[in-house]
Amino acid sequence: MPESAAEQRLQMFESRHGRDAGWLVEHDGRAIALLSDPQRVDMFIDSYRVEPLDGGGAARAAMAACWCDGALVFRSRRFGTVAPHAVALGEPDPASGRVLMRGLYLPVGDPRPWERLLLRWRAFRRRAA
Repeated sequence: MPESAAEQRLQMFESRHGRDAGWLVEHDGRAIALLSDPQRVDMFIDSYRVEPLDGGGAARAAMAACWCDGALVFRSRRFGTVAPHAVALGEPDPASGRVLMRGLYLPVGDPRPWERLLLRWRAFRRRAA
């Protein structure tokens, strides 16, 4: 049974606006890498581990050639929604395999008052379980 829009919205809040759900990096409509393991670096900047999906050189070459020129699309793995404001702050670091990103989130706004109550109740249930 498909999730309701309200349930999906709550899950977006619970995943820190999609940050914890992981991201697909797409080039020309084809997924070429995964972004996972988000770590907060600064107020507006997160670091992600980059995992190429194609073991061959094609994916790595595509990522290296277009990482910062706006040719990549960042799609939530969990929700299938594109992050419209995502900007890479350079290419992935070869030593750490991580990239710095700004704006990699789903713009769902702030929770409404009843959503805040429901999110607190759900968090309480998770802790109690």
